[in-house]
This record gives sequence, C-alpha cells and structure tokens, in this order.
Amino acid sequence: MSYAVVSRLLEHSVVADQPMLSEGPHGCGKSEIVEATAKRLGIGFLGLDLSAAEPVDLLGLPSISPHGTTYLAPASLPRDEKSKGIFFLDEINRASRQVRAALLNLISSRKIELSGYYLPEGWRIIAACNPSGNEYHTDELDPAFGSRFMKYKLEPEVRGWVAWGRENGVHPDVLGFVG
Repeated sequence: MSYAVVSRLLEHSVVADQPMLSEGPHGCGKSEIVEATAKRLGIGFLGLDLSAAEPVDLLGLPSISPHGTTYLAPASLPRDEKSKGIFFLDEINRASRQVRAALLNLISSRKIELSGYYLPEGWRIIAACNPSGNEYHTDELDPAFGSRFMKYKLEPEVRGWVAWGRENGVHPDVLGFVG
C-alpha cells in the first residue's frame, strides 16, 4: 500500500473517529506517516511508546483518601478539550498484557474508568505494531483487542517511499540512495 493511500486512510480514520492499527516492518515509516498526516491536517500529535510503558503510565498513581482509593490520571495524556489531535500508540504488540488491558477501555470507549480520564472529543487513536512472529519480540493481539481497530499492513515500496520522502523533506542524498 502506498504512503499516499495510507495517509488518506489515516485521514478518513480521524474524520470517522475510528481507531486504526498500522502493521509493518521496523523502519518503514509507520510513526512518521502518522505524524506527517497530523501535521498535514493541522492537528496535534502525541505519541506514546508502549514497549517501555507500565500500567501506571495510563492508569495513573493511586491516591488514598477517607473515601477510598482513586487514581490520578497521568498529565502526559491528551487533555485539551478545545484542540484536536492524534494520540499515537506505538509498539502496541510489545506492550505488556497489563498495559493492553488498561488500553482496552480507552480504545473502545475513550475513557479509563479507574482514573476518570476521558480522551478529549477532538482526539483520535491511531496505533502501530511490527508483525507478530519469530523475527520480532512481540505478542499476538487477541481477537477482542484487535477487533477495536481498522487495520492495514504497510508494505514498503521504494517508489512510494521516495515520493513520500520528497513531500516530507527527506534529504535528497537519502532519496537518491534509496531510489
């Protein structure tokens, strides 16, 4: 699938408020194309690398009060109700099962119930992962988790990448080398 087609798919995903999952080999530009699409649409971009995340990075820290324990949502999550953007969840199949469990409700209902966090209305979720299998240290996404996304596989092609690189300011020497 060409980078232009992927960018259009991402744009439609943002407009339709449908989470999207991009799968492709490392280094093929999954993260860059999402960030470039956000820039082209004039909206914010916030990325979270889930390979090093822990549940507390999504659920927040516990706070004990006379009424019980609540969770304080992390300040690093999108908060601005007036802005629009893409909340990019990178390396989703490298995340621990506990992190993916915390993400399940955020992806399907835009909230994290334990902390009372809600993804602001103008923000959309896009995720990326490497293929599962022997080549990568990843987990297979279970069907309940995977069904929350529209999915596409990004298979790099030289001509499409070079065209994308020209549009996105990749140095001419790099473009020449790849081409």
